[in-house]
Amino acid sequence: MLEHLWQTWAQGPAQALGYTLLHALWQGALVSLALALILRLGGVDDARTRYRLSLLALAGLLIWSGVTLYWYWPAWAAAPLSNGPVAAEQIITLGPAPLWAPAPETSWQQLAQAILPWLSLIWGLGVLALGLRWLGSLYYVHRLRTQKVRPLATVWHHRLQQLMLDLGIQRPVQLLESERVRSPLTLGHFKPVILLPAGIVAGLTPAQVEAILAHELAHIQRYDFLVNLLVSLAETIFFFHPAIWWLGQTIRESREHCCDDMAVSLCGDLRTYVTALADVQAHSLQAPGLTLAFAGRKQALLQRIKRLTG
Repeated sequence: MLEHLWQTWAQGPAQALGYTLLHALWQGALVSLALALILRLGGVDDARTRYRLSLLALAGLLIWSGVTLYWYWPAWAAAPLSNGPVAAEQIITLGPAPLWAPAPETSWQQLAQAILPWLSLIWGLGVLALGLRWLGSLYYVHRLRTQKVRPLATVWHHRLQQLMLDLGIQRPVQLLESERVRSPLTLGHFKPVILLPAGIVAGLTPAQVEAILAHELAHIQRYDFLVNLLVSLAETIFFFHPAIWWLGQTIRESREHCCDDMAVSLCGDLRTYVTALADVQAHSLQAPGLTLAFAGRKQALLQRIKRLTG
């Protein structure tokens, strides 16, 4: 039974999947190189343009890999399984011999057919492990929404509603204070929640708090939480490819730059926004990967401040 299952896997899906993974190596490198050349040589400085180009590159790579899988799948799905030698009396010829015969498999093709099932199996185990981690992050995000949280003062809810009107956000947004986070962050897509660290409002000026809220609302207005989930899923599927991780990092950096620009434009005070970034970073910790944190990593924060003030 197990031998038959392995033979079905090895001669069918594993071949198509394995070739798709191998082709993804050069496809991802080519797409990433093209994007890097466009961003650098093209002098693309606008955050929104960089973000859209990076998303387009990632989507293009995913579609390319899907087409590759579709291309290889019929050949293996239609191929009969080889269960052993066929007796001569079982061979029936229904017509004249063909004018040409398929070329015999080369040695590298035979080697590939032997290796690809194991390569596909290892890939599947990696996706399973990272997929469980991804689901664990989703569960942790759910717990952040519901545990050790409390609403802020009414005045901040009124200010939040005004900022939402300015950004054209019609979905209901919760604003809560949490004892479990160390940096302002946004969770959820259909029912978004903005979490502020407990006590942070008391240590910032009202203008700084408004700047933070504007940044988090920018994430909501741009559907960043949903996009971040999809990018994380792509990184899980192509965990073996450095190009995918570079694309994901580029998307996240450009995303934060877009929200910085929107927040500064909405609040109209660059200095207040920069000081809010610095003050929040002073006591923040790294946020889970599926959240949209205000401060982020220290090095990335310094780059954001340099970009805003430069």
